[in-house]
Amino acid sequence: MRRLLAASLVLTVALVALSPLCAGAAPASGVDKQNGEGKRSPAQVVADAGGALSKSSSFKLAGSFPSQGKTIKLDLVATRGQGGGGTIGENGGGLEFVVSGPSFYLRGDATFWMNNPKVDQAEADLLAGKWFRTTATNNRLAKIAQFADVKFWSKNLYTGGGKLTKGSQHIFHGSPVIAVHDEDGKTSGTLLIAATGKPFPVAYLPDNGGPTSGLVVSSFNSATPPAAPAGAFALPNS
Repeated sequence: MRRLLAASLVLTVALVALSPLCAGAAPASGVDKQNGEGKRSPAQVVADAGGALSKSSSFKLAGSFPSQGKTIKLDLVATRGQGGGGTIGENGGGLEFVVSGPSFYLRGDATFWMNNPKVDQAEADLLAGKWFRTTATNNRLAKIAQFADVKFWSKNLYTGGGKLTKGSQHIFHGSPVIAVHDEDGKTSGTLLIAATGKPFPVAYLPDNGGPTSGLVVSSFNSATPPAAPAGAFALPNS
């Protein structure tokens, strides 16, 4: 879980280089037997969640969380080898991106382009709102492109380092979940894992976020990736 917030730091670095959701959860009763995760250790529950996520053909991830004094907002679709993309926002600025085959498409606003010290305001205004195309392996963009890959999220769900504690089961968005808290300093947070059916991770709630901060994962095996935009320009210096 700590790597979900660590992933946000990767995203912030990538942006500069180129240029809860769960409130109201209530305790649930009688759900401990649903899929067996309630009887497992917190480490095993998290491992099972990562395994379930890795086998998903697609999912949607949306929400916001703090990172290095900024607020990162995500609204993404990730797939297993079938492309993906969405929107990424950072303190008022942001971009849309699409991964389709070997190509990477992006459309940023003026604030996004101004993150690049070589771009002045006039150039940023000119670039804003236009779709550009390059390769998904572009060194400056690969760290963003990986956000459209199921493998990235499943591998970064948890890599150890923090103390895991399993809490009581709750109802989240109408479904029973198991809460596993990761105590790891600045990146501490709680992962909510489905207590029925496959143990998908359904939300991540950072300890240092506000009441509406967190990431919600949904639409497992049914999320549709965005289509590649037509008429995109070749990205300058790509």
